[in-house]
Parts: sequence; C-alpha cells; structure tokens
Amino acid sequence: MLLNFHWLWRIMQKYFFEKKRYYGLQALIRFLALFVVLFLIVRYGKVNPVAFLVGLSTLVMGIFFEIIRESLRSHRKEVR
Repeated sequence: MLLNFHWLWRIMQKYFFEKKRYYGLQALIRFLALFVVLFLIVRYGKVNPVAFLVGLSTLVMGIFFEIIRESLRSHRKEVR
C-alpha cells in the first residue's frame, strides 16, 4: 500500500505541477485496473467482502487519523 501511495503521489505531482497530461491518463488507467482486480477478487475469490474492504482501508484510516492528530498537536503549540 505504501508503494502504491508513493507511486500515486509521483503521478499526481507530475500531472499537477509539471502539467504533463499523460500522467493523468496513467492515474485513471491505474484506478480502473485496481477496480477490476478488486472486483475479481471479491466476485470470484473466497473472500468476505466486508473484511476485505476493512483490511484494505486500515492504512488509509491510519494515515487520516495521524494527519488529524498532528494538525491538532501543531494547533496547540501555536496557541501557547
């Protein structure tokens, strides 16, 4: 997952900051391929869909909560 986020960050950086439109198409193709793979795993694999999605989202939730925690910590430092 971390490598996926790093790769996505690099694609978005080139798309938004360097204005290379090809990378936007690359990101779209990546998301479509990921969707197809996830669909095939849930549809044909012997996997509990709810547990599978919760397992995939734990890293995203962890990053989200860490961002909130850090922003609250930096806000408290500024108030003092």
